[in-house]
Amino acid sequence: MANLGRVFDQAVEEYQRGRPEYPQEAILFLAKVLKITPGTTVVDLAAGTGKFTKGLLTTGAKVIAVEPSPEMGRKLKEILPSTEVKEGSAEKIPLPDQSVDVVTVANAFHWFETEPALKEIHRVLRPGGKLGLIWGIKDGTTSWMKELFQLIEYEKGAIPQYMAGEWVKTVDATGLFTPLQKKVFPFVQQAPVGVMLDGVASLSYIVAMTKKERELLLAKVKRFLLNHFRADEKTELTMPYHADIYWAERL
Repeated sequence: MANLGRVFDQAVEEYQRGRPEYPQEAILFLAKVLKITPGTTVVDLAAGTGKFTKGLLTTGAKVIAVEPSPEMGRKLKEILPSTEVKEGSAEKIPLPDQSVDVVTVANAFHWFETEPALKEIHRVLRPGGKLGLIWGIKDGTTSWMKELFQLIEYEKGAIPQYMAGEWVKTVDATGLFTPLQKKVFPFVQQAPVGVMLDGVASLSYIVAMTKKERELLLAKVKRFLLNHFRADEKTELTMPYHADIYWAERL
């Protein structure tokens, strides 16, 4: 997870501009099943720039953001100055045993070393504490999104680790948590071409490319979007997503 944090140090602004906000109905649903209320202490692991942290704060809970990337953490603090931010990883959470009620992870759990991370999450949760996971996933069911996926070789990036579902088996196999439950919320991102490009540029495997490789790829994506929608750079496009939510209880 530490190396991943350093990768994202290079794409903080693109991440903040290009990643969509999580849908409010998904945040409210997760808050309900995790029993997040004012007075609840929540740890948001791998919090990034605070995209999901911001939604958690609307519940009135005490939220502690833990993030391995120093640059991401600084951006989160800039956006949400009253939020407590700690540098740390899922495999080494900088909190005492049984000190929190809920742990959440947004768009990151598939990056963790699953078993060590689950043991750490179990360690910091109080008995009966809850684990909530959410992903905002580009929906590749439409023909133009399939073309986009092929262009950016989406299947070779971080997302297949999530889509393959191996991490689900590991969660259930540890015996540390109840079996994961799941719910899906469709939503869309509406933004101009430049913001869509930032979203692509913030994908970890694209961040890790050389500058020349990244520029060439983003130029291809830009041409594809402009040509497909017969748009200019100021035209707002609509990109389909779905929010995949999972939750379980500490045993």
